[in-house]
Amino acid sequence: MKKLFLSICLLNFVSFSIFAFDWGGILNNHTQGDVCDFFGSSLNQSNALYLWTQSEIADTDLLFSSEVMYQYKYNLRQNYSSFENIFDLDLLRLSGTLYMAKESLDFSIGRFFVSDITNSIFMQTSDGMLLKCGVKNTEFSLYAGYTGLLNAHNVAILNVDGTIDEIKNDFYSLCKPYIPIAAAVTFQQLFLQQSLSISANTFIDASKNKDNRFYATLAVDGPVMQGCYYDFSTTLALYNLKEKANYSKIKFHVFITESLYTSIGIEYASGNNGSLKPFRTFTSKPIVSSAAETIETSGIILPAVSLSKNFNNLYASFDAKFLLDCLNSSVSFWGPEVVASVVYNAFYDLQFCLDASAFWDLKNKGNLTNYSATLKVNVAF
Repeated sequence: MKKLFLSICLLNFVSFSIFAFDWGGILNNHTQGDVCDFFGSSLNQSNALYLWTQSEIADTDLLFSSEVMYQYKYNLRQNYSSFENIFDLDLLRLSGTLYMAKESLDFSIGRFFVSDITNSIFMQTSDGMLLKCGVKNTEFSLYAGYTGLLNAHNVAILNVDGTIDEIKNDFYSLCKPYIPIAAAVTFQQLFLQQSLSISANTFIDASKNKDNRFYATLAVDGPVMQGCYYDFSTTLALYNLKEKANYSKIKFHVFITESLYTSIGIEYASGNNGSLKPFRTFTSKPIVSSAAETIETSGIILPAVSLSKNFNNLYASFDAKFLLDCLNSSVSFWGPEVVASVVYNAFYDLQFCLDASAFWDLKNKGNLTNYSATLKVNVAF
């Protein structure tokens, strides 16, 4: 990893006439303990090192950014343990702005994080190109990429049946190859300060499975009154142009004071509901964080409420979710989840985070009930 990082730094100096060069890193610790009646107690220990560089190219509006990382994960359970090494180049991007008459075009080329307008379906690192431009109050974006060179240790792509392909290699294992193509248009403050967004995301399977997917999304957001705004989106998904599914959500955000914030919302991801089939995101998105096993965003209804408060260098939050199962025609209460979190910024380069969470499984005789406590420490340099 050190050789690769030094090579990237050298590339910055040799390939470009650099106006400004910067670099740094983050060292983090993640220690988590879990108590589960069905699977038993477990301890998860992870440490990671991130090294980044950033270069402005002289006499241009171009910026070259890169980041490499190494992480290990150790899991200890009763009569079971595992150790995983992860190495990745999770950022390698050339970005800039092209000026055309009165308008401009922003572009990014390489490997970087991308997300759809819902921040729920496609949110991951990907290789590709992103173009953005604005005309008055209208913004356009277009993205095209490829996932077959990504590290499956860092990017979890769901199959249509809800499974994730098994990772066979240590350090670096290639993801399933897809060609994501996304287009979006946003009309800012179209009416009554409300904004309207429309997007289309298609994922073309470049393997032999031909697991093609298409998502069309309509989103609206804006203020309700002073200190309160909302965002709503609904998505129609098509799998191989045969099966259709739906994902919809709405959330209200209320700023009670400058430092006190609360939100309330609800999500729906279709199951076998009438003509609809189970909804699947493209990137894995667990609907709750504390369950003993991953519960994906599929066949669920999820009301949720959150409360957060800033105290200078201290940030505290509390979240409560109430998971309902609608995988089949009936709706049943699966169980609640609560998460309490405290983040303390001791210095500008040192941060501590303590999380305590619990999920109660009322559906499967408590098999997924889990209690968790996590300590995170981040050191920047």
